[in-house]
Amino acid sequence: MAPRFRSTIPSGARPKVVARFSSGAPRRIEFWLRRKIVGYRSLHESGEVEFDYSTQNGLRDGLEWRFDLPGVLLSLIPYRNGREHGTAKQYDDNGKLIGTYRMFHGTGIDLWRSTNFDDGSTILSEVHYMKDGTPHGFEWWINDDQSSVYEEKHWRNGCPHGIERQWNSNGKLRRGYPKYYVDDRKVTKRKYIRAAERDPTLPRWRESENSPLRRFPAEIRRHLGRRRKGA
Repeated sequence: MAPRFRSTIPSGARPKVVARFSSGAPRRIEFWLRRKIVGYRSLHESGEVEFDYSTQNGLRDGLEWRFDLPGVLLSLIPYRNGREHGTAKQYDDNGKLIGTYRMFHGTGIDLWRSTNFDDGSTILSEVHYMKDGTPHGFEWWINDDQSSVYEEKHWRNGCPHGIERQWNSNGKLRRGYPKYYVDDRKVTKRKYIRAAERDPTLPRWRESENSPLRRFPAEIRRHLGRRRKGA
């Protein structure tokens, strides 16, 4: 069962409405304490919380609550000093916990799940390797089959650093892909291959990886969803 909403914004903070819906209902609220903003909250037009998080010294610090639908908790993510720190939790529309991942001061693997509409099972849909709060390593957007991707990127310290690929619904590369980056600079395929020979942080170019099929590393494979029997 999803936990009851309990904001980490200090209880003594003064709310200030900074945006409203056309109906006049509050849409976005800042919370002030001792002349400093200590939290933010966005609301659905019906008045239920949509997004809520506390801040300290201008950085997220505490729990971030997200309700994409009124009263339906989607995720609960802990922050410290502006970076994810601790165990993040994701819930389905019925309040069931469907997945977690753990960050240590912004370093770890951000895993996002979704529901397979064919059989209602939980599947892994996004993977983001992170370091110190920024993308660092592979980013995959995974298809429902859990063995192929429709988008792939590679980062280093928050900058594109590798090969970016996108595929259409037929598993064919979209026009203009692959794209090649070295330290946030777009380069030609020829220059990328030469750079990757010298720089071990760049993924090597392989013709086979123009296919969307992927053999994920063990730390990702154990989170992949499995179809329900009889589905």
